[in-house]
Order: sequence, then structure tokens, then C-alpha cells
Amino acid sequence: MDGLSVLYQSTHSAPLYNIGNAYGWLAKSSKTASAEYHLSGRLYLAKSGWLLLSVPNALVRGVFDAMSHAGAELPLAGTMNVPNVDKELLNAHISVMTAADVEAVGANKINERGHSFKYSLGPVKELTPNSIDGVSKLWAIQISSPELSALRKSYGLSALPKDEPFHITVAVRRKNVLRENDVSKFDTASGRGELKAAAHEGAPWGTPTDKLPWRERVEVYAHDPKGRIYGGIWNTDKSFAVPGGGIDQGEDPGQAAIRELEEETGIRATNPRVLPIAPVDNAWSDKHRQEKQRNFAGSRTHFVAVDIINKLRRKNLDKWDADQRKMYDPATAEKMMANHTNFMAPSVAAGRLAALRHIIANAAKKTAADLLPGGAADNMPDSDFPKKEIALGVADEREHTNNDQIAKEIAKDHLQEDPAYYEKEKLNSVRKTPQIILQLRAAKDHSDNKRYDQKNHILRQLITAAPQDWVVDDPKPYHIGITHAPTKFKFHADPKIIPPVVPVSKAASQNPYIAQLFATPLIQQHGASMLNAVS
Repeated sequence: MDGLSVLYQSTHSAPLYNIGNAYGWLAKSSKTASAEYHLSGRLYLAKSGWLLLSVPNALVRGVFDAMSHAGAELPLAGTMNVPNVDKELLNAHISVMTAADVEAVGANKINERGHSFKYSLGPVKELTPNSIDGVSKLWAIQISSPELSALRKSYGLSALPKDEPFHITVAVRRKNVLRENDVSKFDTASGRGELKAAAHEGAPWGTPTDKLPWRERVEVYAHDPKGRIYGGIWNTDKSFAVPGGGIDQGEDPGQAAIRELEEETGIRATNPRVLPIAPVDNAWSDKHRQEKQRNFAGSRTHFVAVDIINKLRRKNLDKWDADQRKMYDPATAEKMMANHTNFMAPSVAAGRLAALRHIIANAAKKTAADLLPGGAADNMPDSDFPKKEIALGVADEREHTNNDQIAKEIAKDHLQEDPAYYEKEKLNSVRKTPQIILQLRAAKDHSDNKRYDQKNHILRQLITAAPQDWVVDDPKPYHIGITHAPTKFKFHADPKIIPPVVPVSKAASQNPYIAQLFATPLIQQHGASMLNAVS
């Protein structure tokens, strides 16, 4: 069995820790771990000012636990000299832009934050860093990501940060750590010379329970256009379930909801909004903390609604321990929760029930979800605007989006700021339109309304001024088909207004009506020159 098959099977049957662990063993064996399958992460701006792509901490822990390098330790924030965050924090990530890159581009101009980008795992490399004080070695998985390279190029940056490969740091060694001094990881006080326990998430072990932080997490209520929500049935207590998970460093609840939903179900969503349900705490026991190697007081759940975009065909989904996965009517889900007993986490279940009841009540008010929150007309009904102006705005904004709902929201935002916005846009458009277009449109309007004398008057002026721009492509005896070549405007015109210098297309010259056309006095006089001027 080669390296690829080991790693690939792991994506189907084990969580990300096992994937990383298998990858770590492959990296130090004679096999080469292949980079032919993809993971994905969310783009976010960290407190340090760097633009990062989120990576599951479990992946890094799995690789780290497979390593046997003396003095290696997890790359915690304190060891990596990351400012403005807890020193004990493990925040697995891929660096996409340095703080200097972000400053040069302008953080507010980077509108891909929160979007998902794919990457492939490459070999694990041992490196000697030059820019991390106190660190002598680091081990990193090299990453291949054409999507991230393209993102950097789109902002005028080089394809790779500092012209070095994208990577995920999985372990570091501090300077002088293998010596018995203040930097050493060895527990010299006990005289046993054993390495201290591997780093964990949360507070240091021994922290009083009432001083422990809470592990922030989200539950995701993903809506489809029919108002249904995506859910399932927990395998544990058989109650109604929705996707969810932990909020990573640098994320807000909305960003975490979008990421967790896609990682666990393959569903892509947009428009995250935190429901007005108070976050719910679920206290952990000492046994649970030890088993999970997470020293938190417990979990604190936030409730977030999102709108489904589509569902991807993904095989390497994170584990979500629920069956009967499908779209549920919120009222059905609420009834299932209300009639259930013996919840594993009663406080979280109470919050879930409150979230469902809020969704039901909100749907009863028929308040449409705003796909572009933050605009001047957020959640304002269509009835607040003239139908004609909304229709004009939607038609104008379709130039920028093929989503009619988004076009309508943009139009309403503009109209809220200026009720005459699109009338002014129409006037400006006319002012910018070349005169020839305006004349051709006027001729077309006359033709459509059977004002043929006015149409022929305009065409006679235009053809006389620039006969080389016109082609006879449908020569009939009573009305000749002509085309304005630069704009492709087509007309039927009186033969009398067409001068002999206007060329006839090759296809039209073979038309059976051509003989009848030459039978007219005008064409008999100039027919030879017309045919000799074929385009």
C-alpha cells in the first residue's frame, strides 16, 4: 500500500487528527505523502495583521504526534511570538499575506475574507527560520494552492509570500532547548528528565475551574429558499441536530458557521447572522477535559442562521455524528425538540429549541433575508419603493450580477440614498452614448411604430454621411435589408434612399430577388457599381 492510499483512506474513516497522524508517519518513512487530494480553509484577517487561511488544529496535532524529533513542540502563539493573542494558543493556519502585504494592499479592499480556498499537502520539511526570535528549527508541511497564488497576484503581489512556499507549521524547536537551562522543556526539578506533556488547548493544567475560559462554538441553521433548514438526528440522544463546531482563532461566529457547515456537510452558504438567542454554556467535567486534552470550563454555543448557496460533492468531510440528514421544516424540527426528553446537553438543547422558535416566528413575519447586509435599505420591503424604479434598477444592476435578488438589494440601497438615482443614471448613459447610436435607436423606434417616413429620413442622412458603414444583405424589390456594419443594427429601407456606393454582401448578391432589384430604374443605373463593391 503506497502513501497516497493510506492517506486517502484516512479521509473516509477517521477525523482530521488521524489524517494528520498518518501523514506524519508517511513523512518520516520511506514513502512520500502525495499531494493529490484537497483540503480547504477559510480566509481571515488575524489580530496580528496577517491574512491567514484556517487549518484544523487536529491536523497539526496528528502530524506532531507522529514526530520523534527531540525538543520539538507544538507551535504555540507564545513560542512563535504572535502578538495580541494568548501565548498558550495553538492556531494552525497557512500564511497568505504578511502584515506588510495587507497594509500595502489595504485590509478593507480584501473582499475575499470568509471565502473558502483549496490546498494540497506536500512534503514535511525541516527549516531554519531567520525571522522568529528564540526558534532554531521548525517543521512545516509545504502546501500547493493555485487558488491562493492567484489571490495574491490579483492584488499585485508575488505568487508566494516572501517568495517561499505556502506552508503549515506543525512543530518548532526553541534555541538551546536541548540544554539544561531556563529554556529547556525537561522537568529537571523532578530529576526524571522526562519531556513535559504536549501542549493542549485552553488554559494551563492546574488553573482553577472558575478561572477557565469557555470554548466558543456555533450551531448552524442553514436555510434553503423554501425556508427549510438542514438538520439530522443525533446518534447519541436521538434528538434533532444541526451542524456546528468550534470558533477558530480570528473568526467571528458568522465566519465559523460558514466554515463548519461546509466542512461537515459540503454545503456552501452566505449571509451569516447571529440569532438573538443568548449564548448557552455547557459545563465540562474534569474527565471530559482530560479525554479531549482541552482545558476549558466547557462550551459556549452561539446560534447562527445562514442561507444555502449550493451543495458540493465532497468526500473528505469532517465528522458530524448525525443520521437522517436532510432539509426539515422548522415547525417539524421544533415539534421533534419539544417532544424529546433525555438530552445529552440539556442547556444546548434548550438554546436549539429557542433558535427554532425564533426562526418560525421570524418566517411568520415574512421578513426577507438580506443577502447584502449593511446597505442603506437593509430589510426594507419592496413596497417602500416605486415598482418602476425598482425594475429600472434591477435591469441596470444585472450588468454586475446574475442574481436578481442581489440586483434588487443593490437597487433598493441606491434608491434609499437617492430616489432619482436610476433616472440620473439613465440620463448620464444617454449623454455618454455616441450620437450615431442615438440616431439608430430613433430610426428603430420610428420603424417599430410604423413611422416609415421619419425612419427613412434618418437612414438617408446616415447612409449619405458614411455609405462605407452600410451593407445591403437582403435585396428585395420593395424594401431592401441593410445593416449598419459597426453596430449590427438592421433595417428594411426604401431602395430610393440607398446610394449606389453601398456594397452588397456576397450572400445577398446570390439572392433570387436580385433580378427584380435590378429591374428598378435606380438599380439599373447603378447596379454594376453596387455588385463591384461587394464587401
